[in-house]
Amino acid sequence: MPICHDPALVRPLLLTDEPGTRSIYNFIHGRAGARARWVRVDDLANPRAVIIRSGARFRNRRHYIYATSDRATETLLAEIPRDWQLMFAASPSRLVKVVRKLRKLDFVRHNYLYVLEPENLVTYRGHRVETVHPEDAPQIARLWANGRQLNYVRWRINAGPSAAIRRHGSLVAWGMTHADGSMAMLRVLEEYRGQGLARAITYALAKRVIARGLRPFLHIHRGNQASISLCESMGFTRHSACAWFGQR
Repeated sequence: MPICHDPALVRPLLLTDEPGTRSIYNFIHGRAGARARWVRVDDLANPRAVIIRSGARFRNRRHYIYATSDRATETLLAEIPRDWQLMFAASPSRLVKVVRKLRKLDFVRHNYLYVLEPENLVTYRGHRVETVHPEDAPQIARLWANGRQLNYVRWRINAGPSAAIRRHGSLVAWGMTHADGSMAMLRVLEEYRGQGLARAITYALAKRVIARGLRPFLHIHRGNQASISLCESMGFTRHSACAWFGQR
């Protein structure tokens, strides 16, 4: 399985589905604060499949895979040692079936990938939006539904754009970005919901992502209708189905 040291070699492959490969592209180029630890392809001369291992810190390493065909996926995965633990993030759902042929999967979580063209962002300035501060990290880590290490939250506060709303000096709503550049961690405390805070955070964070030269995108669990309705009302469009899957 060839190791790819030149990002230009995989660029044509990534451009076959630019929105669907934004996570991989950002890791390869270190655009969101973390670089891929390695990049491997099925064929250096004409890559049709790519897998990367993220270089994110604090036990947050994941694999990301993209391929244009099942055969290319099988070729790529067949050369990975069986004792490697593979945990895929933000990868096309259509590849789950292919990976399952070669590996036992302990979990599969399905999501949707939503992307935003900057000109489609719906303006909303109903609240004063600040940035998240390092001292906010313990509160965010404690209330994060999926659970994250405190150090990871601190790192993302320092490495990526963020948006926060405070009331009487206390943090009541926030949003940040993950190591792949995706918008995430949007939360509004229960007693402040229904006031447009989530909309204000989404707008401000998207603007700050764009200001850094990145293209806004996010992943939403397919059963989370509230978040789906919010992001669609802000100008995001659904691109494809994606999944988190692998071995624990």
